[in-house]
Amino acid sequence: MDFLDIKQNKNTGANLASRSYEGIFFKRKEIYELFATDRKIEYKNEIIATINNVKYINDAYSTNTNMTWFSMEQIPSRIVWIISDDNGIENYYDLKMVVQSKVSTIICFGKKLDKLYEAFNNTDQSIFFANNIDEAVVLASCFAKDNDAVLYSPANGIVSDVAERGLKFHNAVNKL
Repeated sequence: MDFLDIKQNKNTGANLASRSYEGIFFKRKEIYELFATDRKIEYKNEIIATINNVKYINDAYSTNTNMTWFSMEQIPSRIVWIISDDNGIENYYDLKMVVQSKVSTIICFGKKLDKLYEAFNNTDQSIFFANNIDEAVVLASCFAKDNDAVLYSPANGIVSDVAERGLKFHNAVNKL
C-alpha cells in the first residue's frame, strides 16, 4: 500500500508541476477575471470621492471575506472599514491578519453582528456600530485621517443586492 501512496503522490506532484499558476488556482476563467486588477467592475474597488484627502472606496461587490481580503490588500493606505451583515454566515476570523495590519477602525451595521464582534473585539481596532449606511459613512469621515481610505466592503455573503448597497454607499458619500 505504501508503494501506491508514493506513486500517487508522485503523479499528483507531476500533475501540479505541469500546470500553470492560473490553471491551479483559478480553475474557472470567470473567477480569475474577478480578481484581475485591470478589469473594472461596478461597485468593486470603485473610488467614489476624495474628501479632505480621504478616499471613499465602494467595494459593495465584495460579498465574502475572500473578496474583502483581496480588496484590502490592494489598498496601500490605512483603512477605515465599513461592513454590513444581516445574515451572520461569514467567518470573519479569515480577515483577522489583514485587518490587524491595515485597518484602524471598523464601523459596522446590520442585524447579525455577533460573529464580526467576536472576531475583532480583542484586536487593536476600534469597533463602532451604526444603524445604517448613512450613519456609518458619517462616522467613518470622523475617524479617517489624512491619506486614509474609507472602504465599504460588506463581506456578508449576500449577493442579491450588490447594486442597491453600492448605490446607497455612493449616495451617503455624496451627502458629506
